Amino acid sequence: MIDVLVGGQLDSSVYMRRYAFDGSTIKWGYSPGGTVNGIAIARDGRIALAHAYYTSYQVTVLSADGVKLWSYSHSSTSGQDGISVCFDSSGNLIIGCEYHTSSPYYTLRKLDTTGSLLWSAAPNGNTTRCVCVDSNDNVIAGGDNGYIRKYSPTGTLLYSYNHGAAVYGVAVDSSDNVLMTGTRYSFSVTTRKLDPTLTTVAWSADHGNGCYGIAVDKDDNVITVGIVSSSVTTRKYQSDGTPVWTKNHGATVRAVACDLAGNIYTAGDAYSSLEVHRYDAAGNNTALINFGTNLYAISTKTETIPPLAISIGFRSPLPLREISASSLITGIIIYRCYLTGGSGTIQIPMSSFQCRRRIDTKAWLSIVCPSATDALVTQITDRSDGQIVLKRGVKYPDGSEQLDEMMRVDYETLRFDKGSNSASATLTGRSTETYIAKERTVTGISYRPTTDDSRRVRCDIDTYLSPGDTVNLGGAETMTVSEVTIYCSPSQAGMELGET
Repeated sequence: MIDVLVGGQLDSSVYMRRYAFDGSTIKWGYSPGGTVNGIAIARDGRIALAHAYYTSYQVTVLSADGVKLWSYSHSSTSGQDGISVCFDSSGNLIIGCEYHTSSPYYTLRKLDTTGSLLWSAAPNGNTTRCVCVDSNDNVIAGGDNGYIRKYSPTGTLLYSYNHGAAVYGVAVDSSDNVLMTGTRYSFSVTTRKLDPTLTTVAWSADHGNGCYGIAVDKDDNVITVGIVSSSVTTRKYQSDGTPVWTKNHGATVRAVACDLAGNIYTAGDAYSSLEVHRYDAAGNNTALINFGTNLYAISTKTETIPPLAISIGFRSPLPLREISASSLITGIIIYRCYLTGGSGTIQIPMSSFQCRRRIDTKAWLSIVCPSATDALVTQITDRSDGQIVLKRGVKYPDGSEQLDEMMRVDYETLRFDKGSNSASATLTGRSTETYIAKERTVTGISYRPTTDDSRRVRCDIDTYLSPGDTVNLGGAETMTVSEVTIYCSPSQAGMELGET
């Protein structure tokens, strides 16, 4: 279940609320005492609010149920507000804030899980307006002076880039490329995609007016929001910068977030008694929220799935740092298999799987089911018109799980192997898939022969890599992928890439 957290100006004694997925059910609200400018959610469910100055505090951290845990003050002077927040994979909190008291202006700070200061920096003039972290817990910050800065987890400045105008939003994609948006530079650019070293601009785009927020979805698409320009407040781009669709909230949109299902949430000024829109991946408006006043912050939280018996799945021997571009976690990768059709979806016990994707060829998936019973075989054959659904996710240290769909194929064949003491079943299926070329970086390369000028690479699994993608093999070497094969069992897991 996905919840939506929004924050902004005061409404009925609260500055932020947690809504259910339907957009109308309010789970709880909270008032930190001032306008909420930023919301972040940690892996363990803790919620951080960056807000206007109130009794010397500008940041408040809550439990998942909305109970205050602690507050932090970066300045004892009124008017120096908390602007933005994010958590790293260890639960440390990064805050961007206003600071006008004296130079240097320490507007970027990193706190530990108890609120103690780890380090501070002065990257963005009087105000750091946006912060995020990449997969290595490096900190990216942007603000009023037009610079984007990247710091190591210990606070060492690594790279800088000058947009030339105020930066209001930063995000990273699955390859740690940096996306930024803000005030128009030279009346022609509001949004840029930069490489991880902030050296090369992959593409740029112009909203036509100032932008206030940016997000990257699970497929590395980019969404920007801002002031109305030519009846547009919200834009979606492919990872290469190609426009996908535009939407108009009717008034300024100030924040944007995505969930693991590909939904996009925008929050902004009140217009026709609505402040939040939810769009599906195709741009259809699927839900609305009436908070009551203008909103400045939005985030989503996917509730973890209750633990499942290990007999209906298995875990990969690979550690997991990242389940999507926008969600850093620590745990164990797990896989689950389901079969649709017939009288309803069933879960298939699984000991291993193999899948293959090729350009101009149907995708193929094979699932091995251990200890198959006659009753299970009957259930499978009753769903001959169904689809095999493979899901990948994470098993947290507390035993809870979170899953995301990895592959879906039309069920085709079942092979039932029965001996005197045991039996197993193998399900296979195929489907036609459409791929959008992008850039990825692979890790754990262990085998790379070349035959007839075509390379093959064996490496760690990357479920977001598809045929047609360009992969970075390290250094300056790249390869265009024509075939992706993944194999996984409790004892081994890997991926093999073929070149055109």
